[in-house]
This record gives sequence, structure tokens and C-alpha cells, in this order.
Amino acid sequence: MRADTQHFIQNEEQFHLGFLPTEQPHPATRNMDTVFAQSREDGVQLLLNVDRDIVEPARRVFASAEFTVLVKAMRKALVSQSGRIVFSGCGATGRLAVLLETMWRKNTGNPTDRVVGIITGGDFALVKSVESFEDHCEFGREQVRELDVGPEDCFVAVSEGGETSSVIGSLEEACERGARCFFVFNNPAQILRERIERARRVIDNPQITTLELFSGPMALAGSTRMQATTFEMLVLGAALEEAVNGQRLRVNGQRSRVNVSPFAVDRSPLTVDRYADKFEALLDHMSGDGIVAQIAAQIELEEETYRRGGLVTYYADEFLLDVFTDTTERTPTFMVPGFRKAGDTSVPPSWAFAKHAVVPSETAWEAMLGRAPRCLEWTRGDYARMDAPERIIESPPQINRAELARFRIGAEDDPERVADVRCVIDYPFRGTKDDRTGALSYDKPEDPLRLFKHLAVKLFFNTVSTGTMARLGRIKGNWMTFVSASNKKLIDRAVRLVADQADVSYETAADAVFEARESAAPGTSPVQAALAKLPVDNRKLSNK
Repeated sequence: MRADTQHFIQNEEQFHLGFLPTEQPHPATRNMDTVFAQSREDGVQLLLNVDRDIVEPARRVFASAEFTVLVKAMRKALVSQSGRIVFSGCGATGRLAVLLETMWRKNTGNPTDRVVGIITGGDFALVKSVESFEDHCEFGREQVRELDVGPEDCFVAVSEGGETSSVIGSLEEACERGARCFFVFNNPAQILRERIERARRVIDNPQITTLELFSGPMALAGSTRMQATTFEMLVLGAALEEAVNGQRLRVNGQRSRVNVSPFAVDRSPLTVDRYADKFEALLDHMSGDGIVAQIAAQIELEEETYRRGGLVTYYADEFLLDVFTDTTERTPTFMVPGFRKAGDTSVPPSWAFAKHAVVPSETAWEAMLGRAPRCLEWTRGDYARMDAPERIIESPPQINRAELARFRIGAEDDPERVADVRCVIDYPFRGTKDDRTGALSYDKPEDPLRLFKHLAVKLFFNTVSTGTMARLGRIKGNWMTFVSASNKKLIDRAVRLVADQADVSYETAADAVFEARESAAPGTSPVQAALAKLPVDNRKLSNK
């Protein structure tokens, strides 16, 4: 056994996560690849049906005392002199944290730092994952220190799995600084407590209120960008709307009055007990034959484009960050080329990219976020102080604001993407005679933060990207067989996938994955390289 394999198996057990429900394959989607191969429309319905797993658990969460405590703490932070609501997440949850901030800034008429989103790795991670940062608690702590989180703040840490080290680090730092703290996650708390020490620390901390958003496995095994993050967006978006609007809360049939925020907007908000109903209505709408056909048409468009070596560019305004959230996640999930900085010909262009529909690159970041980007300007000395791995100290990642600005996301002509299919994404989705795009409308009564329109966009893109990759053969059964292995959690997921498909032990699969990470050509999935060296029963997954 290789030394690195032995170290991972013996010393990194906290990252062996196959026991978590969110990491396990969903029984209803075992043959997802076959379903999509036979009918795009049937594949779309299959994915939307799994989103319904959220509805009943959401009803329980909205009726819980913990949700009421969260809303009250948010409102207390807003009515205080300088309190803030701070969301902290990593990867998909980090992008959700920033999205909640932008929803506040753009819809309340109060574009201030009273609501703040932290993403592990800083805003650079909105467009390109920062390799291995999620593995380090101290990195999360440092981002909280830089924000100077304090006793008047309401701090909400979000981790789909419930185990992300950087997010837990940020939560523990905020708690030590006296903030009112919450931990939101998508696996059963008891399983996390029993198996993961860092999760147990925060779940058992009496200063931290926990919200368990468990709805079962993901439609695509381990892809928590899907149902887990959708559930989080629904619950945290609802809590933020209630904090903004000063609604009466109905809890277990009883009404309780909460202080009204001075930032309340002059609109008619929903009552808490209707959020799950409206989400179910959204799913009903999207599952209708007309919308399913339109989503399937978008999958067909993108599949045909990528098969002929073409590229896709999405143009958006209000929903540009939503588009970035899905397109950025495609790189680690499906091992497709990531976003490329302007002029960088050393790497291939991304299959899909996103641009602002109106403003040039110089102002596009601020237009999208409602503020200037918050990037990390950490030096070698900073990383040494945080006891970072030697490879990071010796070669600090370039994730500062100047590097972020190198991604050309403005509306100006871009010579590097002249052959693109253009998809104009706004609300409702629309295209001109020269643009091709899927169509989706959801013209129900407006909610204060446009939460359900953001949810509609999320469901649309989750379904399109997953369906397209299934059609392109990057999914086997309901496993993402081209998954990256850029951090410990993804290494474990790759090992479990190889063990499942090759029908070998975890140890044998780990040895193959670590060898592949070292020897595989750039841009090659270590999973595919590992499987190429192991005997695989191709019928295995399809017969499950």
C-alpha cells in the first residue's frame, strides 16, 4: 500500500464520509443515466421528483422552535445599532451565503453590510474552487476575525454534510467572540455526533442552536449542490425574509409577535407556514409538461453544443450570481474545464461561462454583488501563522481581488468566446432571435427577496447541468464518475465510487485513486484513471 494511501486510511478517518446519508446514492435514481439516455423529459421529471423530498421536512423545520429562535436572532441583529446577520459556508453553501447577502442588498433598499456572506476562500471561490481550503478550521476562523464578528451579530454557519472544517472553524470563532450562533446542516445530528468529532463539538455546544435539514440522499450521489443546498436556500431565505418584514410567526399553531425590523420593505410577505406550500407549488409548476419540455430543450442544446466542441455563455443581470453558483460547481462535480482568466491560454476554455448582460467587466463584479468583492489578500506569513500545509506556505494561492478581476465577466465582446451559443438568463428566462435559451416563467405574487424566483433558477440549472452531463456519459447510474479529488472529502468520494464500480475494497480503491492523482494527465479524472487499472463489471450499477 502506498504511504499516502496508508496515511489517508489511518489518519484521515474524519473525512471518510460514506456513512452520511447525503453521500449515499438515492434509491429512486439508481438508473438515472439510463433514464436520461432514453428520454430527456423523463430524466427531468426524475430529478424534479427528488426535489419533492424537501417539502415535508421543510414543514417540520418551519414549525420548529429553532426556526423561530433563528428569525428572532436575525431581527434582533438588524434592530441593534450595529448588529449584522453573517452567513458562512464553503463551496455551494458559501455561494448561497453570498447570494443571501446580495438578495438583501438588492431588494430591501438598504445595500449595507448589515447582512454579510462568507465563502471559504473569499469571493474568488465564487468562480473557482480554492483547492483544499475547506479542510482547515483555521482558515474559517481567520475570515471571521477579518470581519470582526462580535456580540451584536447573528452568525449562521451552513454545511450540507455537517462536517466541513472551515465552516466549523468559522462557527467556533464566532461563538468565542460572543455572537448568537446557529449551525445548519443536512444530515441527522445524531449520526454526526457519533462519527465526527468536529461536528460533535459544535452540535453539543449550548451556545449554538442547530437546525437539522435532513431530507435524504441527493439525486446525484454526494452532489449536495442539489437538494441539500435547495433546502438551505428555502429555509434561510424564508428566515431572512421574516427578519426583514417583521411577520407574525406561527409555531405549532400558536402566533408570537416579534419586533419589527426598521428595514422592513413595503410589500405583502408570506406567512411562515406557507413557505413549504409555495415551494411545492413551484415544483408542480416546473413539473408541468410545458416547462419540462423547455428544460429538456435546454439540455439538448447544451449537449449538442459540447459534442461538437462548442461553448455556452450565459448572460444575466439580477440572477448572474445564481448562474455562477451552478457553473462553478460543474468543475469539481463533472471534471469539465473551469473558468479561465482572460488571456490565459495554458488551460482550455470553460465549456460554460457567465457574463453580465449589461455592464462591462470593470464594474460587473460590483453590479453582481451589490458591493466590491471581498477577496483574501493573505501572505506567506499569514499562512505560516495559521499553520497551513507547507505547500500552501511555499506557494500561496493567488485568490486576491486583482486575480478575480482577470475573469472577463462583463457584457463587452470577448474574442475568447466568439463561437459560443449565447443564452440570455433573466426572469423570466428569455432570448432574442440571435440567442438560444430554455424558457421558464413563474409569475406568482412577488416575495420580498424574490426567494422563489431564485429557487426556480436554481432548480432549472441543477436539472440542466445534471441532465446534460448524464447525456454526455459523465454519470454512471447516479454516481458522478468524473468527480475531481481536490480535497479530502472529494478524495473519499472518489474512493467510494471506485470501490463501488470496481467491486473492490476501500483500501484497494484508495490505492488506485492516489496513484491516479499522481500520474493522471492534467484534466483527467482520477476516478476514470483508477477504474482503467481495475477490473470493472460494467453491468454493476445499471443492474442495481
